Amino acid sequence: MRHLPILLLAACSAAPLAPLPPESLRAGLASTLLDDLSAPNAMGLLDSIGVLAPTTGLVRMLHGDTSCQPAHGVNPYVHLPRNVPTVGEQFIILFTTRHGGNGPNDPAWLLCSHRPIDAAVPFGPYGMPGCQILVQPDSTLYCAPGNWRNGMLSRERGEIRFTWTPAAWAAGTPLFMQLLVAAPGENRGGFLVSPGVEIVVGSAREQ
Repeated sequence: MRHLPILLLAACSAAPLAPLPPESLRAGLASTLLDDLSAPNAMGLLDSIGVLAPTTGLVRMLHGDTSCQPAHGVNPYVHLPRNVPTVGEQFIILFTTRHGGNGPNDPAWLLCSHRPIDAAVPFGPYGMPGCQILVQPDSTLYCAPGNWRNGMLSRERGEIRFTWTPAAWAAGTPLFMQLLVAAPGENRGGFLVSPGVEIVVGSAREQ
């Protein structure tokens, strides 16, 4: 079951979506993108994504032209943090397997990337009418119960939390995320997706 969404995402890689790295397919999980973010010093990461500092922080929800059309009318959701991501300040992004809380404890995967996607990828042809992938799946992480990734990610039933206090090196770092949830009976494909979220880490506030 954990490998199904990887194969599903790979199937649409002929669309305007970069093919998944072979190691992602082999492991069924992902690259070390979030491991890099949780490292105390990840300056090498900045070389690959070309960030500039100082910069103003950003957080916004990403929507496609359509949303999933589940049989029971409720989709996964993302709750934006109360504060704009900023160096030295903790922020939390909450994903729920269904909007409104108390979502089912269904298998879920977090799609993550430092790169924006060229265009939303419709998943209607794969039995998920209205669903669109809004994030490059460079890192596809299975959301297991408990805490992992050095406490950056945690899950309790239908709630998945991304918690991060960016270090100084992270100023200007972009991050795109979207939740993919197994949802048997909600559509023919058996999966739903949340809206996406885009963040850019702002420089530290002047004292």
